[in-house]
Amino acid sequence: MKCRLKKRIQIVFSLVVLLSLILSSVPSFASAQDPGCIPGFTTKPMAAAGIVHTVVLKSDGTVWSWGGNQSGQLGEGSRNAGVFPVKAQNLCDVVAVAAGADHTVALKSDGTVWSWGSNLYGQLGGGTYETRNAPRLAPMRVSDLSDVVAVAAGSYHTVALKNDGTVWTWGSNFGGTLGYETDTPGGTEEFNPKPLQVSGLTGVKAIAAGSGSLNDPGHTVALKSDGTVWTWGSNRHAQLGYGTNAYTSKPNYASGQVPNLGNIESIAAGLSHTVARGNDGTIWAWGGGSYYYGELGDGTTNSSITPVKVLNNLNPRQEVNGAVTVAASLEYSLVLLSDGTVWAWGRNEEGQLGDGTFQRRLVATKTNLTGTFVAIGTGSSHSIAIKDDGTVWTWGVNYARQLGYDTWLPQDPEYNPPSNMPHPVEGFNVKETVSPPTLKLTGKQRLLYSEWSAEPTNLTAVLNNPGNELTGVRLELVWGPGWSLVDGDAVHIIGNVPGGTNAQTVWKVRFASEGIHRLTVSLLKNPTGYFFVQYL
Repeated sequence: MKCRLKKRIQIVFSLVVLLSLILSSVPSFASAQDPGCIPGFTTKPMAAAGIVHTVVLKSDGTVWSWGGNQSGQLGEGSRNAGVFPVKAQNLCDVVAVAAGADHTVALKSDGTVWSWGSNLYGQLGGGTYETRNAPRLAPMRVSDLSDVVAVAAGSYHTVALKNDGTVWTWGSNFGGTLGYETDTPGGTEEFNPKPLQVSGLTGVKAIAAGSGSLNDPGHTVALKSDGTVWTWGSNRHAQLGYGTNAYTSKPNYASGQVPNLGNIESIAAGLSHTVARGNDGTIWAWGGGSYYYGELGDGTTNSSITPVKVLNNLNPRQEVNGAVTVAASLEYSLVLLSDGTVWAWGRNEEGQLGDGTFQRRLVATKTNLTGTFVAIGTGSSHSIAIKDDGTVWTWGVNYARQLGYDTWLPQDPEYNPPSNMPHPVEGFNVKETVSPPTLKLTGKQRLLYSEWSAEPTNLTAVLNNPGNELTGVRLELVWGPGWSLVDGDAVHIIGNVPGGTNAQTVWKVRFASEGIHRLTVSLLKNPTGYFFVQYL
């Protein structure tokens, strides 16, 4: 009896673009401005990220996100996750953004604070808690809080700095992250859902909030105008910079000054470590705990109760100099230098250092980025950098497509592995207010004989619309020999696609023969032609 060999079929999606029809068939793609927005508003772009989502502030003051959305942290009114950037609803004139594990915070130019996503610990600041099944899907204003000049977000708590130099916190208080005891009306011993002032702390000019969990609480950092650094919360990993790293059950509610450290210009907080930039462009770090990833960047895997200088990997090693901005996350850090280069150190198991490897780095190592960069951000295990041309580059973990692009392999399109090399988020630019829609066709590209001969194959088209509302949209799957549509309907009517959202549809196709088959998806604006086509 002869054994039948398993046959394979490969599906290849072709690229067809009819540029001549773009201008004649498509309305202007300038982003629609929400009522009440300041005409011509501009701000400095920035990036932030949580565990599975990425947040970017564009120069026009709008907020865009992508990745996981199980808690509504993208702010576009649903819990639908996506690889394409979507715009936060009814929000403009934003000057700063921050991201917790699964919530997002925005500061507007009028000094008000807005938040959305998970509110399990009161981290949205609305005075209430929500269950996992009832997150906030769109931005809401944090009540009783105004005149704010900076915001920061830990995993489950939020921090705001007022113009008068006072610090206000809310959310989870495990480890004392809020800087006060929370046996107050409306709160519990572990949570406070409404902003309260951190007493005894004034003259602050910058804030940072560390990552944490219920089992490994976070910490909070404040930088005073006199260049001193003050910390509170968990000190399990010596991340407070004073005392010991012996874990105790008693939270550190009171802020304390990091001794023998001054002339600091900016700060960042990770899970087990804290980072500070001096006014001379050098970097200090402390903490490190017991993870041994080299979070301190001093060439060792040791923890340190006191600040140590971060070194680079030049030969011979030198202190990092020329630092402009620092960012920190779980067990790694990024620094942006004055020459526009980005350097990183610490944990690298998910490629979050962007140096083309998955090896930890005990000293600062240059990422594989070329050109001049102007802003950086970190998620739990992925990183973001904004280039001077407005493009956004990401790398690291990508299982929720938080990088803004797919990294899956043809044999397993359901899984997006990490990327240890930076890549740009296609079709997105922080400087542009005119962005065309993008159309993507996805499906398993290589099929075994047992797969394609027995069951229909699903092909999904996703239309992302960052501009004005598209009306009367229809998507057509252009077919050819060797395969057929199961439902017989090549054209799917989508209808209207509002700006800052996406739409998708699925075709079921059946293949009749092995080989290579080319498929094209078209976005029809009218019966006479299509204006934009993109392949997988």
